[in-house]
Parts: sequence; C-alpha cells; structure tokens
Amino acid sequence: LQAAKSLTQNVHLQLGYDARRMQDAADEGTFNHDFDRGWATLGLTGLLPWQLDASLTGEIWDSQQSDLRTWGAELARHFAEKLEAAAGTYYSLYEYDLYQARELDHVRVWYLRLVHDRHGPVRLELRYEFEEDPIDQYHDLRLGALWQF
Repeated sequence: LQAAKSLTQNVHLQLGYDARRMQDAADEGTFNHDFDRGWATLGLTGLLPWQLDASLTGEIWDSQQSDLRTWGAELARHFAEKLEAAAGTYYSLYEYDLYQARELDHVRVWYLRLVHDRHGPVRLELRYEFEEDPIDQYHDLRLGALWQF
C-alpha cells in the first residue's frame, strides 16, 4: 500500500506498508522470508539552497529474526529539463544480489545517480552504489537505457 499527499507546494508526504506472507511456514528459507515494512518519506522541493530537493525516509522492518528502525535520504538537483543528479542512501533488511545469485542481509547502500532526459522517450541513467553488509563491502556501477514508445 502507498499513499502520497502534497502538504504544501514544496512539502510532500508519502506513507507505505509492505507485507510478505508465506502460506506454509515450512517454506521459509534463505531467499524466502515473512516480513512487514512500514515507511514514511518527507520530501522538500524548491526549499533548499542551490535548488536542491531533499527527501528523508523512516522505516520500520519487522520479521521473525529482526525488528529494526532504519532511515534513508536523498539530495537531488535538476539541471535544465534534461538532467538530474542525486546522491543518497537506503537500507534493505533483505537484498538479492543478481550477479552472485545470493541474498544479502542488513545492507546499507550509498549511491550517486545521473539521469539524462528524465521526461523524454529515451532515458539514460548512470548509477554507482557502495553496498555494505555485516560480511563485506561491494561496489556496483550500472548504465541503463530506457526507450518508451
């Protein structure tokens, strides 16, 4: 579930709730977990110096193994119509690593993102992520292209 409301022209609030349930508790495994996640994000647009937009997210994660309070944040800036740059961080209780076909737990991600032509039919995105979990640290660089027709 997700709900969003603009409180003023420059202040926005989003609330959300995710729940994952298995029909049979015996199905729980390395890549299969029950959990609840509630979150709220406060966004500020056009209020900060240098034309920065900011968002701050608070989360509550509840699972059989963990009950956590976490946070995420992002600063972004739009350059003209076609370019956006952002830096931020988020937390994932469970994150699946597609490249190594394994699940990571308790992952903090720091990222830098550059998006070209965010409103056009062709969107290019360059993203760098630094991920840290209790076992190791990872670097990830992605270049993506999206064509909408």
